[in-house]
Amino acid sequence: GPGLDLDRFCAQIKARLSTAIAERLALDDATDRVSLEADAHRRFADNLSRFFTGRQELLGEIDRHLDSGTTRSMVVQGASGSGKSSLMAAAALRAAEHPARVVAMRFIGATSDSTHGSGLLGGLCRQIGAAYGVADPVPDDLQELVDLFSSRLALATADRPLVVFIDAVDQLTAGDAARRLTWLPAEVPEHATVVISTLPGDTFDAAGSRSPDVLDVE
Repeated sequence: GPGLDLDRFCAQIKARLSTAIAERLALDDATDRVSLEADAHRRFADNLSRFFTGRQELLGEIDRHLDSGTTRSMVVQGASGSGKSSLMAAAALRAAEHPARVVAMRFIGATSDSTHGSGLLGGLCRQIGAAYGVADPVPDDLQELVDLFSSRLALATADRPLVVFIDAVDQLTAGDAARRLTWLPAEVPEHATVVISTLPGDTFDAAGSRSPDVLDVE
């Protein structure tokens, strides 16, 4: 119901405050910044998943997509208040229960860096690189990050598959080029999976030529 939007907002405020405090206390090095960003989104997922009840069929659809070996991305679509963020949180945490998987999750707005395309993709590239032992410099330019994101996805292996969850791409800063979803690969590399969520029709047209699997949340 509509209350789930308030739940997301409260979880967002809590995540931003706790991240700001952690940043003040942390050492100023790249490892800490990667961990802080990843941990903030994991906490956000923990908070949101408390509001997830029922809807096991939808959760099963995402599970089946992750296990299918498809190279298509998945787009979860639902109106504001439909509960798609709590579904994404539950699915991401469930995916992370598999010890072999590398799971990177982002809930746009949970941290200030995640509200714009360069911060979103830069943070993901750093986290994925760290998980696979790759420490190449991460650029700030969005187009360069789009190319790097694709190469980071290709680090996935059969032994260490990669899953990337990105919730609420419609909440990227207005006018941000990343809203056009040009960073969503036409085909995701083998052993990698990308699941995003957005409003109905908001970005699907941009991603339509890439033929994603679509899951409607009502």
